[in-house]
Amino acid sequence: MVKVGIVGAGKRYKSLYSPILEALKNEIKIVGFVTKSGKLSQELQNYPVFSSLKQMCDLQKPDFVICITPPNVTASILKKACSLGCNILVETPVGNLRDARDILNNIKKSGILAGTVEQWPFLPMECFKKKIIDSGILGNIHLAENDYRTYDYHGVAQLRNYLGKDANFSEIKGKTRKRYSLSNRQDIWDIILAELDNGTTLLYKYSSLYKRVEVRNFKSIRVYGSRGTIISDCLLDNNIEKLSIIWNDNSTHHLKIEKKYHNETIQSISTKLPDNNIIEWKNDLSGHDLSEHQIAISQHIISMIGGKVLWTIEDGFKDLQIL
Repeated sequence: MVKVGIVGAGKRYKSLYSPILEALKNEIKIVGFVTKSGKLSQELQNYPVFSSLKQMCDLQKPDFVICITPPNVTASILKKACSLGCNILVETPVGNLRDARDILNNIKKSGILAGTVEQWPFLPMECFKKKIIDSGILGNIHLAENDYRTYDYHGVAQLRNYLGKDANFSEIKGKTRKRYSLSNRQDIWDIILAELDNGTTLLYKYSSLYKRVEVRNFKSIRVYGSRGTIISDCLLDNNIEKLSIIWNDNSTHHLKIEKKYHNETIQSISTKLPDNNIIEWKNDLSGHDLSEHQIAISQHIISMIGGKVLWTIEDGFKDLQIL
């Protein structure tokens, strides 16, 4: 049984994390909470509560802790975890870029496992698309584009995951911000073109109004390969998610996607590729009623249970680097 400590017991813990940890109760044991007040709400009264991470680590010795706190305190908690030799998962964003070098040096010196819960690349359809790309059907991957699809550093994380998250940014080729007035509102567009040291290119486009722009429809994520391009639309709508491959001869293959559910929770996604290869994603926590974001978050916790980090603190800083 893996011992887990929790830092923070607010709304995000209760709405997102509590059902996940309940689904994992045969693998983990919650050994306590750290809260600013040193108190817990009525429904958590059965757990030990501590006023500091040091106190919990000294007394309960968790295998890792999950920090569910506002981003303005993440840097200090990461440094404290390093000094205590405590493995840790923190929420995104991981902190301010000015703190990156100091935090990463502390993590390296301490030898702890330290990750961030960047769930967007691990949503069910994102995992499924990654399997399609990794199958080689598109050939060598050249470019990934966020066409006003996913916001902020989450969009960068998705693109990096397609291109190879271990690659580093080698050069920002172009970066611009434009402001548009629309019906008494202002829409701010960020467009960034960056090269990575594995030879791929990332094209990030984001609107401050996200989906709520009357002059621009909610667009897509596209991944370009030497044989063709995969285009996906409607990230958060399970009913009309579309995936198409446009080949280099301009012909299009619309993938037939099969999704299976238990109650309202997705259990698997599958398709048959044009080369007859079957691609399938399966929910590791099938049988539990979890949202797609909870399923994505659970991947980070399951990885930590196995002694591995899915998205490192360095990855979290990379996602912020070009913005």
